Amino acid sequence: MVDCCVKFDEKIYHDICSSNHFKEFRYVIFNINVKDSYLPSRDKPPKMVDIINISSSEFSLLPRRKQLSRITIEMTATQPTKSINSIGSSFELVAIKPMSDKVFVDACTSFQIDLITFNYSEQLSFRFHVPTLRTAMNRGLFFEIDLSPLLEQSDQKQKQSFILNATDLITATKGKSIILSSGATTINGFKGTKDLIAMGIMLGLTTSQAYDAVYVNPMKCITRSRRRFPINAMIAIE
Repeated sequence: MVDCCVKFDEKIYHDICSSNHFKEFRYVIFNINVKDSYLPSRDKPPKMVDIINISSSEFSLLPRRKQLSRITIEMTATQPTKSINSIGSSFELVAIKPMSDKVFVDACTSFQIDLITFNYSEQLSFRFHVPTLRTAMNRGLFFEIDLSPLLEQSDQKQKQSFILNATDLITATKGKSIILSSGATTINGFKGTKDLIAMGIMLGLTTSQAYDAVYVNPMKCITRSRRRFPINAMIAIE
């Protein structure tokens, strides 16, 4: 029960945190986007109000805060692996949005990240190669379907591109290792768990796969991230 991607915007942040949908999720992950390069002095985790503390005695590796931070790097050219691998010490989740085939392959095979997401609303410059996807899944990575183009946009051409790309990914992965996120940029775009599951079924996931994409896989993704950076699992990051 995790929404892995809600855009951090101070204008809607408090509205989202006080909404009824917010209560449905164990974790809500607020995201910032950067292009190509990550600069620690510039790209800092969002400052969030610690509204809810969660007892984590049953999940010792999971965060005790309901609101987590994430960075998504839209990458057109591959970056040194070492610079990518260092980002996880600042953010709970690290995602790559590949804009070329080379970046896609590197993200799947070598980058120490948690999520791979895509610009589904446009024609992708690469294909979903099954062996590459399988490598990523074997490494424990997850593929995100950010539903905001369907939930918030009105451009029919972009919606059609989104559906084609999302269904291609679901077919290539056989519905495995998928995470469904609202990608909300507005309060109206922030949806509850039932809405996310219904959208997943509409895109071709089975009911159980759509359930996993909202409830199970995001929790596995967070747990994997904490194991990758164990120091963050022992302290609450302020």
